[in-house]
Amino acid sequence: MSDKTDKLIQEALNLLKDKSYDSKSKYSQMQLSEIIHELDVYQAELEVQNNELLHKEAQLKESYEEYELLFHDAPTCYIIINLKGQILKYNIETYKVFGNIIERSANFASLVKSNNFTKYFTWLNSGSGKFYELVIDVKINVNYEKFKLILKPYANHNDKFLLMLVNVQEQYDLIEKNIALVEEKRLMEAIIFNQNKITGIGDMLSNVAHQWRQPLNLVGIMISTVKYNITRDNFDKDQIIDQLSKATQSVEYLSSIIDDFKSYYNNDSIEKVNYNINVVFQDLLKLSNSEFEKENIKLIVDSKDIFIFKSKTYFLEILVNLVKNSKDAFMNKKVDKPIIIIETIDLDDKVEINVKDNAGGIDKENLPKIFEPYFSTKFPSVGIGLGSYMVYELVSRHFDGIIEATNVEFEYEDKSYFGTNMRITFPKK
Repeated sequence: MSDKTDKLIQEALNLLKDKSYDSKSKYSQMQLSEIIHELDVYQAELEVQNNELLHKEAQLKESYEEYELLFHDAPTCYIIINLKGQILKYNIETYKVFGNIIERSANFASLVKSNNFTKYFTWLNSGSGKFYELVIDVKINVNYEKFKLILKPYANHNDKFLLMLVNVQEQYDLIEKNIALVEEKRLMEAIIFNQNKITGIGDMLSNVAHQWRQPLNLVGIMISTVKYNITRDNFDKDQIIDQLSKATQSVEYLSSIIDDFKSYYNNDSIEKVNYNINVVFQDLLKLSNSEFEKENIKLIVDSKDIFIFKSKTYFLEILVNLVKNSKDAFMNKKVDKPIIIIETIDLDDKVEINVKDNAGGIDKENLPKIFEPYFSTKFPSVGIGLGSYMVYELVSRHFDGIIEATNVEFEYEDKSYFGTNMRITFPKK
């Protein structure tokens, strides 16, 4: 009964009391009519209130039936539990997911994996606190799967909660799969990097061999000359000393080439140091000139003194890969007068390096692909396409820079050429 209804009844009783009504009292017809009229008004209002109550009762019944229907037929697992975790009620979806195991479980804790007990009970005892969601391993048949648990107050009950369960095992499997794929990609990149590094060392050793060949021949000739002069009766001592001095200079030159090569491949070579980029350009020229002269390739470096704080080894590897790519392109397209021009631009806190060749450029459809591993426009016998990919990796990862490949027209010594430009931009530090 509502407060309004109580009030109406009380007012009716007060009316009768005020009129001092009892069965023995005598009233005039007018008085009785007034009393009956007022009582009729109260009765009418009570009937309205009663109809409202009946309507609300019907609405509540309908809402309850809808709730029962939604609860039982919902496509999500719903369980009603108390503060101790005892299972009071569950819906059809819960039975579909857990089967007979839910019927045999008086407490939800029996479904929780043992190593999740502490986490589960801490979460449950927080009740209506801030920890509403929890991901734990829940028993399903004979196995355990990851479920997200969402806890909400049940209706107006302080001791009951609505527990919603969402299976998130597929999401976790996908995350683990992605982690495995990332690790596999990392290992593959490491293999590719090492593969390219070995190839780079081989190329540099080949260049060293080219650099050594002529000085070694000179040393051999000078030794033979000295040996011949010594066997003569009247040998020229000063001439022998001069020949030995030249041989010593050649040996020192050979030793310096080895020292230069070793400096890029010792244990500390990949560490960042402060240096002038022209030092690395000079080493590139020293290591490449003999081979390039043999192939009639002209390598031109136009660079100012620019200091950077980066790995010298990685910088040399970037340059070696770029000029090697141009060299392979020359071989592929049989260019008559091959030219490689390296230019640098000082951009205050950044450096821009352009490596251009006149090998005829790259097809437009291939330009976006050249930094992909194993993509190559070369003949199979020339290479497997790791050079550009390794340059991209070194520039982006170790130099925090970007590299772009474009086809360009340029002039050199009043002649026009067409080829590829590799533009690298990275911060000095």
